[in-house]
Amino acid sequence: MLFPTIEFGLFFISVLVIAWSLHCINPLTTVTKRVVLLVTSRTLLALVVPCCAVYSQDHELGPTTPTAGKTSQPHAAGGQVFTSSMYGVRFVYPASYNFEPKRYANYSEPDFANQEEAVVFGTVEIPSAVYPGTNFEGGELAVSVSPAITNRAACDQFASGEPDSTVTIHGILYSVSNRGTAGMGHYQNYEILHTYQNGFCYEFMFEMETYNQGNLEDPSTVREFDDAPKIQTTLLSGISFSRPAAKPPAKTSGRPEILSFSPSSKVAGVGVDSSITFSWKSRSADYVRLQFSCAKGAVIGVIGPGTQAGTPCGSYSFAPNHSPDGSAAVIFGSSILDSHDLPPIPVTVTLVPFANGVAYPNLSKSITITIPREVPTFDFYMSLTVQSASRGEFSFARGSTVTIRWTDRNSPPDPCVNLYLVKDNEEGGETYLYKLSEPCLRSGSGSSSYSWTVTSHFSGDRFRILGAAPGGRAHALSLPFNIY
Repeated sequence: MLFPTIEFGLFFISVLVIAWSLHCINPLTTVTKRVVLLVTSRTLLALVVPCCAVYSQDHELGPTTPTAGKTSQPHAAGGQVFTSSMYGVRFVYPASYNFEPKRYANYSEPDFANQEEAVVFGTVEIPSAVYPGTNFEGGELAVSVSPAITNRAACDQFASGEPDSTVTIHGILYSVSNRGTAGMGHYQNYEILHTYQNGFCYEFMFEMETYNQGNLEDPSTVREFDDAPKIQTTLLSGISFSRPAAKPPAKTSGRPEILSFSPSSKVAGVGVDSSITFSWKSRSADYVRLQFSCAKGAVIGVIGPGTQAGTPCGSYSFAPNHSPDGSAAVIFGSSILDSHDLPPIPVTVTLVPFANGVAYPNLSKSITITIPREVPTFDFYMSLTVQSASRGEFSFARGSTVTIRWTDRNSPPDPCVNLYLVKDNEEGGETYLYKLSEPCLRSGSGSSSYSWTVTSHFSGDRFRILGAAPGGRAHALSLPFNIY
């Protein structure tokens, strides 16, 4: 009589496991799995095992864990699904794409106006193989959430600035920011989307990379990749939201206040570093914005999302958003280096607080710094200069010899630096022409130099020398010069 009782008990446990499988509540524990394996009924085992295979490796992570979600094979054939009950988000992507938890694509960090406490779920990699015969080099979809943003108006903003547009896909409203970079014949286009759902702000960042077909001996061998909108619409249509287990952040209240705002120096270019770090604290602000008012000749760049590689600062106001409490390294330079007898260039930096989408300029604070005329233009952990001709003119004859000097400020220094001849283009960037030397030039702990014989293949104005360490750890762009 004992064996029938045991068999009935196992049958009852199996029925409970099947009920769990159909509702997909929680992963099976190791002990439960072992019990299931004891079931002698092949029918019951056939019903239980498939669901175990789907969810046996899933695990819901706590709110302080970067991924805070789980990814698995969905019930729909041929796809993958990521879910987070903690933050109430679910998205589907093709099985041919790869998902990397915790990694936030190549854009370095989420583009929230308030980056405090941002949680990165991971990045979906879009392989180039899905579009053979095109100039598509691959893409990514990075997904994250901000538990610090408390309202829709703040969610609509980006660290890199104002939204460019809005779009509704699958009934979900997004604010959209478009960004793009280019270098050495490769293009990275970024479309970043924010949506405010159930008290949380979510970000979906698409990065699509292509190469210039004109660099090929026969450009007709590949076709232009133009399916980025189709990929984005397909992936965004697979996104859905539910009530999150995590508690939404408390709403901000009252008028914002700047508690402190200070620079690391009031003069740019002290030593070999032309950057100044601005630090601040605020109260009741959703985010703050840096604004610059500059005299002619000033050049600025803010390190972070949407970094501008040497933005001339005159009537133009460069205004990225930042967290309510934080700091930003701002690089300053001068585009007029042949007038050392003129006074330094003044720049007024203003910190403006925002709350619920409203700016409070009357509550802002300002600091004035100066840029000496001899401080070179924008750079990133590197400074680079081209020897000027007589009388301070930047105009070189073809076949003449010019000295290029650079200082790598990374510690330890990069093993080498590549030098390129580039030319300003109508789009506001630089067109790559050719590499000055092979192999990569070794860079010492101090300043390094290279004697360049000016090419006879080009002539005209707006040429520059670009110095770049492999891997993008440091780069610098010279002032423009003429070749005659």
